[in-house]
Amino acid sequence: MPTVRSDHASIDYLDDGLGDPALLLLPEWCATRAAFELVRPLLSTRRRVLSLDWRGHGGSGAPPPDGIDDLTQDAVAVVADSGAQSVVPVALAQAGWMAVELRRRLGDLVPGLVVVDWMVSRASPQLLMTLEELRSAADRDEAIAAVLQEWQAGVPSKPLASCLADMGAVPGDLWERAASEIESCYARYGSPLAALAGTGHAPPVLHLVPAGSSSCIAEREQAYAAEHHWYHVAILEARSHFPLFEAPRQAAEEIERFVERVGGRRPAPRST
Repeated sequence: MPTVRSDHASIDYLDDGLGDPALLLLPEWCATRAAFELVRPLLSTRRRVLSLDWRGHGGSGAPPPDGIDDLTQDAVAVVADSGAQSVVPVALAQAGWMAVELRRRLGDLVPGLVVVDWMVSRASPQLLMTLEELRSAADRDEAIAAVLQEWQAGVPSKPLASCLADMGAVPGDLWERAASEIESCYARYGSPLAALAGTGHAPPVLHLVPAGSSSCIAEREQAYAAEHHWYHVAILEARSHFPLFEAPRQAAEEIERFVERVGGRRPAPRST
């Protein structure tokens, strides 16, 4: 398992498969690369896959991140260490902010982005309230428990339950940092869509949305895609906030089609 230094942290990552661009799997803040446990083997049969643990998470060393810049630096360090010629980030929810910043830093070396169940419009009042509760020491434990329960959405998946249990064991101050940074990003940019447009030339984006999302969210996403040629939406047969556990094969197919569309080459089949 490769390890690379990122500032004062030691970053663990997995490097599997062949193909350019490589896929760079970015977990949600407070999660580890276990969030990609079911989809990563499917993706790596078709192309190269880099899967990291952020500093202070999983197999990666301390110190914990102070902000999104730290996590973006972790991703940059992995890309450089791997020697990948180009990468397409696959970002879970609010890790999309790191994917946007990665595009800003690396430019055309990031030919497209895949984001998963991310609130790409302006932050809803419910999200802002949750972020405020996560920043409050008095409300944080209850807020974390409520968020994790909502994210599981009653899905009877042991891998998903295990992932969420690990997130629940993360120290509260890391959740507080995440909430503060996410809140700051929405305040600074207005929305992820505005941030993407502000990168200069908006890169192609694929948004994987669980079918369990409200119908108005799916309709809004599809309407935006119809008016913006760079934005694409695929609805996954899933209802949790971590749909890659529920529909890994469908997600892998959608991701591969998107990467081929933005210029990815599928490697020759491996000899057996």
